[in-house]
Amino acid sequence: MLTPARFTTPAFQPAGWNGPSAALSFTSAQPAGPVFSYFAVRAAATGWRPGNRNALGYPQTWTKTYPDGVPGTLSLLRTGRSATETRVTYTLTASSPAVA
Repeated sequence: MLTPARFTTPAFQPAGWNGPSAALSFTSAQPAGPVFSYFAVRAAATGWRPGNRNALGYPQTWTKTYPDGVPGTLSLLRTGRSATETRVTYTLTASSPAVA
C-alpha cells in the first residue's frame, strides 16, 4: 500500500505533515530467523543502519540518510500467525518525512 504525504491535525498533537510511506505484507513458511536475516543482509548492503532488534536478536528497524539529507526508515514486523498456521505474515514498511 502506498500512502502519499498528508497534512494532519490530530487531537492531542500539533498539526503537521506525515511523510509518504509504502507497506508490503507477505507470508512465508520459513522460520523467522531466515526471514529477518534475509532482509538484514539486503538492508546493510544498501546502506541502512540497524535500529531496534526483535526478541530473536535480529534488527527489525533500520534508518538511512539519503544524499540530499532526507532520512528514511524501514521496519519489518511479524504481524500474524495462529497456532495452527504453518505460514507467518510479515509487513515491510518504508517511510520518510514529508519534504517541502
